Amino acid sequence: MTEANTRPPGRGQGWASWALAALAAAAVVAGLAIAGGPVQARKERRDETRSAELSQLSSHISCLVGDTGPRELPTEFGPTEGCPGPVPLTDRHSGTDYRIEWIGDGKYRLCADYELPPRAGQRPYWGSDSRDGDCLIYSLPAPRNLQPAPQPAD
Repeated sequence: MTEANTRPPGRGQGWASWALAALAAAAVVAGLAIAGGPVQARKERRDETRSAELSQLSSHISCLVGDTGPRELPTEFGPTEGCPGPVPLTDRHSGTDYRIEWIGDGKYRLCADYELPPRAGQRPYWGSDSRDGDCLIYSLPAPRNLQPAPQPAD
């Protein structure tokens, strides 16, 4: 028997196993650091819910204003017969009211307390023109110039 074969089995593989385990652990830690882990994912889901609710509120505001009315925000935002609810006026996660701010020139901001900042280069949210910090900027519907239909000649 040669001397190389006299070592106990598995003795030379110990360092390789530890190195492989350390590499796997480092990969998991790096993955969590890059992706953010489950806490980050929950924040992203809550922020997506906020954006969706602000979009729903914007649609309700557009319904209240209509496309023939003045280009200004209504004074009341609750449901009406022509624009039924539900109307999300409160953040379901934090319980705080959404903020509605008139900008002018047919534009307004709907604001929520987002947990995460906007990502660089991210496309506008849910039909908004853009995101400004914790606010999404929307435009009121443009008034239509309705012309009466021509009457048929008798």
